[in-house]
Amino acid sequence: MPILCAKPPTKVPTPLNLGAYKHVSSYIMRQTLIILLLTLTNNSLFACLSASQNRQFPIGQTAKGLCVVETHLYRTEFMEEDKELIKMKPVWGGISYFKIYDKNYREKYSETLDTIRLFEQHLYDSIVGKTLMKGLELAKTYPDFVNAKPISISFCDYQQTCSKAGLIFDTINNIIKIQLSNKIKYD
Repeated sequence: MPILCAKPPTKVPTPLNLGAYKHVSSYIMRQTLIILLLTLTNNSLFACLSASQNRQFPIGQTAKGLCVVETHLYRTEFMEEDKELIKMKPVWGGISYFKIYDKNYREKYSETLDTIRLFEQHLYDSIVGKTLMKGLELAKTYPDFVNAKPISISFCDYQQTCSKAGLIFDTINNIIKIQLSNKIKYD
């Protein structure tokens, strides 16, 4: 069987005008890079201030159980228009409740104390303090109410190490405990 060989071309094909393609390619890359940088720059200018925070403040006890003031707060942003600059300020709002829990931490009673309208961050302590006082006044209407007497009070946002207490997370059992400086853990 004869082997057929193709005759090699005598002329090598010349490439098309590659200089024009290189120019178009670099133009597209440059435009893509500019669009990418503008997109990243614009996205980095905006930040979300949204957060939520639920707290329980034990205030005392009745024969029905443990009395607490519970706050369900959310944080958002408020746009303040100045003459030359628009500023975003964090503001809080939410709802507070008076609740009674039994010995097994089941809710026995719940009443809405307050609908907390948006307020600025620097007013946080006074607003939460007012709703706490409303809860305390409501608790005092129970004839057998006994005020809670805290052993110690400490302030910590748990974003850093706290000297008096620390949070311990048991991820296997899905439990959070508080450990005091004396190494005693509380659920």
